[in-house]
Amino acid sequence: MKKNIFSYVIGIVLPLCFCGFAGATAAEPQQIALFGDSITHAGWQTEWMQYFLATRYPQRPVYVANCGIGGATAASSRKRLKWDLLDLKPNIVYIMLGMNDIGHGLYAEEPPPAENAAQRQAMLNSYEKEMAALLKELDPEPVAVFLITPSPYDQYGNEDTPRLKHPNDALAQCAVIMRRLARNHRAGVVELHGPMTKWLQDHPGKQLAGADRIHPPPVSNWFIAMQMLQEYAGMVAELELSAVGAVLRQEYCKVTEMELSGNHMRFRYQPRALPLAPTAELTEFAALVPDFTVRFNTERFSVSLLPDGNYELRGDGEVFGSFSAAELARGINLAQCHTPSVRQSFEVDALVRELHELHSQLRSIAYTRHVMALYGVADPTAVDAADQFFPDFIAGQDDESTRNSFQSLYDAYRRNAPRQAEMEARREALWAGIFAAAQPRSWIFELRPAQ
Repeated sequence: MKKNIFSYVIGIVLPLCFCGFAGATAAEPQQIALFGDSITHAGWQTEWMQYFLATRYPQRPVYVANCGIGGATAASSRKRLKWDLLDLKPNIVYIMLGMNDIGHGLYAEEPPPAENAAQRQAMLNSYEKEMAALLKELDPEPVAVFLITPSPYDQYGNEDTPRLKHPNDALAQCAVIMRRLARNHRAGVVELHGPMTKWLQDHPGKQLAGADRIHPPPVSNWFIAMQMLQEYAGMVAELELSAVGAVLRQEYCKVTEMELSGNHMRFRYQPRALPLAPTAELTEFAALVPDFTVRFNTERFSVSLLPDGNYELRGDGEVFGSFSAAELARGINLAQCHTPSVRQSFEVDALVRELHELHSQLRSIAYTRHVMALYGVADPTAVDAADQFFPDFIAGQDDESTRNSFQSLYDAYRRNAPRQAEMEARREALWAGIFAAAQPRSWIFELRPAQ
């Protein structure tokens, strides 16, 4: 683990934020890995983080890998640390574990029976011990580690799933443990549990932790991604013009080829980054977190001293908005218009969704190996490991549904494992393709009096 986490972050984050606009050259890709349980495995925070970094910092490739496993605990995650995480050679690792470490069944009654209270504390003690051991294994590795305080259990909403008695209080204790371990191991901390708990409390009818109170839907994964991206927040671009065509301010963008004819203004606009496209998930999320747009997705455009009236804005000849002179003087957010940059951002989003599907297939392979590791297979990545393990293991299951479940897992593994190298090559190509698609294209910006 990097011994000076903050110096390392400065080495990664600041070049991202201030990499040169004109003539920037692509740097060697950085690798981020999200290491967690089913909330990471099945969630979208990996892809939302990838989408943001690609569109905001296209000159500095950062590839984000999903290393989540359904059902993972701190103890079980140690068994896959090498083959599922370190073999990727990540530069930065975000770890979120805890949901499966508290023993949900111990929270069915309140107040708990005496034996349950003791078991609750024993589970928390075990969690701290296993997390400390995991971090100790990471200490000598050349990787920066961030501990994410666990996502909350929704004990506040009115979902149909029966509500357990205060398991989120136990997850709050996991968060305390995370902070303590971060200090001991010089890791960074991403505060998720407290802010997301308040978010759930503020929106009790929205099922923001999912119908099962545990697994956040895609819209809520934007909240998780937002907490990880705090250091990367900032404006997409800012352009301030006067009615006579003077460029008063241009931040993270460039204006060239300015032409004026009366109140008609035409110029070439070259942004340094792309805005986030108003997808269904992001639109819903931004409505629930009003300051998200201000902090993460503002591309401000303003024009002063225009004569009164309404003005039409066009990008590459296509109308994308009509605004009054007063509105343009105050400034509008181009990220909320259908500009050529927003249309390009939708293209990046489509590739990110393809990456999500590919990650799902790769995580299926990893999950099967994780099962083998849990049952004592020393090297679950060995070519013949599954064939040596599963037939006898499945035959030894008493329950038919359990046998069928493991048989399906084994069958899928036999289909997919031989294609793993092909899938990983496809992922590399997708990562590169996402950043290629995110290179901002210039476009012709026109302002003219509305007809």
